[in-house]
Amino acid sequence: NGSEDFTVITNPNALGSREEAEVASENSAIIGGVSWYSPAQRLLLAAEFKTASSKVQDDSPDRGVENTLDQTALRAGAEYFFGETVVGRGGLIYQIDDYAFEDTPDLDDTYATVRVAGGLGLIPTGAIWQFDLALDAVLSSDLDNKQINFGAYVKYLF
Repeated sequence: NGSEDFTVITNPNALGSREEAEVASENSAIIGGVSWYSPAQRLLLAAEFKTASSKVQDDSPDRGVENTLDQTALRAGAEYFFGETVVGRGGLIYQIDDYAFEDTPDLDDTYATVRVAGGLGLIPTGAIWQFDLALDAVLSSDLDNKQINFGAYVKYLF
């Protein structure tokens, strides 16, 4: 009847496991930026730097691995106001991801990605809402990422 082949799942990452997982995670990030706005030229320039680190350590008896991801990103962009209510945006993002995965060592490496972003926004004078269209596309990626994102949203301003 097959009942003698029954096995209890003891993987600490599986639902219903009878072993307690000993997993710890640490995350940190530092972000800084500068911006400059010229009302006379209706132009806003901005730059942002971000560094983040994430570590997951699994000390379970059958795993015992530590995975880390360190990210560094530099973003620069501009906004230009076309008249009183329409704004155009553009920017460039350069990001470096440093992976150290003990459970998937073939991914251990440092990867660079360059993305371009652009958008068009409508901010009616005196309104409490804003409408935006945005496009984000990868120009180059060491991970061979060909991602393109498009978004449209309405934002309520408080």
